[in-house]
Amino acid sequence: ELKDIMPEVEAAREQVGDLRPENLVEIKSFKVPPDAVHDVLSAVLFLMGTRETTWAAMKKFLGQRGVIQSIMNFDAHYITKDL
Repeated sequence: ELKDIMPEVEAAREQVGDLRPENLVEIKSFKVPPDAVHDVLSAVLFLMGTRETTWAAMKKFLGQRGVIQSIMNFDAHYITKDL
């Protein structure tokens, strides 16, 4: 149930809110992302509806205007067992 994980969702939302644009620039500057960055971004893109998980797709996603706000506004109620 979503209510059981809401504290984790809110904690993650706060951490995303702490990101600054220069953090995204630094991440995009990697020639090849560290495994942890790749794994996290793959999951974020999947939840946001993007199935392409290439580094190019991830950098494009990070370069979108308002990406931090989009992630923060993600409605976790859309997460289902089928997802």
